[in-house]
Amino acid sequence: DMGGGEYERPLSQPAEARFYRVGRQEEFKSINAALNQWRQDSLEAPVAHTVIEIADSGVYVEPIAIVFKPGQRSLQLRAANRKRPVIRLLDWQTDQPDALSITGNASSRCTLDGLLVTGRGVHVDGDLAELTIRHTTLVPGWSLGHDCSPQRATGASLEIESPRVCVEIAHSIVGSIQVDPYLARPIEAQEPDNRLDYDDETTPDKIEDETLRPAQEARCRGIGRGMRLDPIRICIADTILDATDPAQEALGAPGCPVAHAVVNIVRSTVFGRLQAHAVELGENSLFMGIMSVARRQTGCLRFCYVPSGSRTPRRYRCQPDLV
Repeated sequence: DMGGGEYERPLSQPAEARFYRVGRQEEFKSINAALNQWRQDSLEAPVAHTVIEIADSGVYVEPIAIVFKPGQRSLQLRAANRKRPVIRLLDWQTDQPDALSITGNASSRCTLDGLLVTGRGVHVDGDLAELTIRHTTLVPGWSLGHDCSPQRATGASLEIESPRVCVEIAHSIVGSIQVDPYLARPIEAQEPDNRLDYDDETTPDKIEDETLRPAQEARCRGIGRGMRLDPIRICIADTILDATDPAQEALGAPGCPVAHAVVNIVRSTVFGRLQAHAVELGENSLFMGIMSVARRQTGCLRFCYVPSGSRTPRRYRCQPDLV
């Protein structure tokens, strides 16, 4: 069982969580009505833990923007057990992105559970501490045509701009992931050149591209003026990560050789290129596109398939090495 579906799945929440139920027979008829009530209730005293539960398998066509305020620690946007609601995102604003947006503050956590999101992807920014996506489908390519061709093959299902977020994806089907952490104090282009320092001379051609400017290189490595970000942590389990084509980026960063992220992938299938700072663990997984990691001395790959020509951490009993 994976992706959004009407199957049995475990649900849990903090004991003091406040519930807002959405559905045709419920108090709130739309997701935004529940979100607005959550904001209203938090004006008097912050609601620390919140669950917005969709009680049916209906289609919800509305723009969704989740913004955490101080004191709001966690929010679950989820389907009731054995339900699979569809959130259909449209082109609501001609001059702005229309993704399902999540803006966090320090120590805030957000969970998407049991949903199918189509039409656009999910955009994460602010100081969100943790994002969990489980039993959810973020339709690869935003939506599929009658012949299963993606509406937008290069459209990311998940865009991550939060600089310190930990992302956990489990039992899900998602399209490509783009990592571009926001640097509050970016380095200036005229500062002294600070070339990417990878661990050996076998870096991919993209990494050796001398046309990258110092400011761009610094952004790709999470370096700002007087600051340096740790790589974002992304953990993927029992999931299909589908860029819709093996030549497309399944995980990467716009304009960068590799995403500033440390990745764990177990029991999963990846269609597309995976380009990351490091793969801490790859286990029992199929990588159907070229893998390129910057730090080969970190982590390991075991019992996996990875295409020839990939740049990986050390491998143990992987294919096609044993052929």
